[in-house]
Amino acid sequence: MRRLAYLYNQLPSPVYLNHKPKALAWELRRPSPPFTRRSAMVKDKTHINIVVIGHGNSGKSTTTGHLVYELGGIDRRVIERFEDESAEMKKCGKYAWVLDKLKSERERDIAIDIALGKFETTKYNFSVLDITVTS
Repeated sequence: MRRLAYLYNQLPSPVYLNHKPKALAWELRRPSPPFTRRSAMVKDKTHINIVVIGHGNSGKSTTTGHLVYELGGIDRRVIERFEDESAEMKKCGKYAWVLDKLKSERERDIAIDIALGKFETTKYNFSVLDITVTS
């Protein structure tokens, strides 16, 4: 249990853009304590945690990013920008780039760090965690 608490405290914290309420921007920094993070989201909504765990290059980030997009957690224009950038770099991964924010992750087409995303819909608050397992 201590190991999970340690890993939780090492996760990047999302920063929500005020001018685009559904778009997400990520900033790699130590997250605030859990009680302040929980208080930021509306308490009337049901909270849903989604954890995706798997080996590298198994499609976790792509699947998770597509899920976030389909649930309205990120704007269509942001996905289109990711698509243009990935085509420019000759990489596949417009949906994977929703959670893979490090430049080295995008250049190498692999998830290096644990990715955390938070977004909300009209009824639910979602937390999405994408974890790559190495053997």
